[in-house]
Amino acid sequence: MEAQNIEAEKRAWIILVADDQPMILQYVSTVLEKSGYKVLTAPTGEEALLKSRAFDGEIDLLLSNIQMPGMTGMDLGTSIIQERPSIKVVIMAGFRSGMLVLDHSWHFLQKPFIPSQLREIIAGMLLLPPNPSLDGPPSPNLEEPTIGSRPVLAAEV
Repeated sequence: MEAQNIEAEKRAWIILVADDQPMILQYVSTVLEKSGYKVLTAPTGEEALLKSRAFDGEIDLLLSNIQMPGMTGMDLGTSIIQERPSIKVVIMAGFRSGMLVLDHSWHFLQKPFIPSQLREIIAGMLLLPPNPSLDGPPSPNLEEPTIGSRPVLAAEV
């Protein structure tokens, strides 16, 4: 019975996807739409920020590529979370080795991924409790190196 409630609630969740690679943007949005999510898409960080500002309803999750021309995914996430404090953020990247360590309201998704991995990450993030009140952008566990203007930890595995 509880699974039915989660399934029904999931259908109302809205995800904003930003990726500068059209094939990935299409792939991700198709997987999420087939899973019952409403998806907003943007090919740049700047356009995603504009779509977020123009959208009247709640956006539950931002799924963004980390490196895009202009505004990076990290910068996009930082900007959107300031305007929408309850939003969850998943950053995608194709790092060949290493990992990205982010704060409590952010998560990392390694590219390439299969649909079940994407669905699992998204569902898990959406079920987390709301973000605590933030005085500023969430900070990662360590300061170096940086990507865009937001510090991250890229450690060898």
